[in-house]
Amino acid sequence: NIGEFAGEMITSLPELPMIIPRGKYSFDFYPTFAKLHGRTNDYKILYKDIHKCFLLPKPDGIHMAYVLSLKVPLRQGQTHHYNIALQFEKEKQQRVAINLSKEQIKEQYEDKLQPEIEGPLYDVLSKLFKILVKVNILIPG
Repeated sequence: NIGEFAGEMITSLPELPMIIPRGKYSFDFYPTFAKLHGRTNDYKILYKDIHKCFLLPKPDGIHMAYVLSLKVPLRQGQTHHYNIALQFEKEKQQRVAINLSKEQIKEQYEDKLQPEIEGPLYDVLSKLFKILVKVNILIPG
């Protein structure tokens, strides 16, 4: 029932394979924060706590790594995670529907966001972070 207090969920990416913290998590985007929902743990990440984002190709040429650097770490027992790392295949395609009306998109995001985003998963994730979180993504040249 987190949506009752935080507003409507904008979009969700289900079952993303994560390296840190280990496991598969669903990434739910809300207006001011993102929620990671896993089998054993749930985390809430405020957008203002995301310091930097990195999109890195892995040396094997098949996978991409997405790293979020946090100002306030996630806590898992005695362990503090200052970085969140996701890994996925370059070729994996994703289609995401945005749960906002066209008027809300125009008013809040100045038409930068489309009602549906489709493409490689790393590209979809990059667009969401760039528009919703308003953070630049560093990519090696």
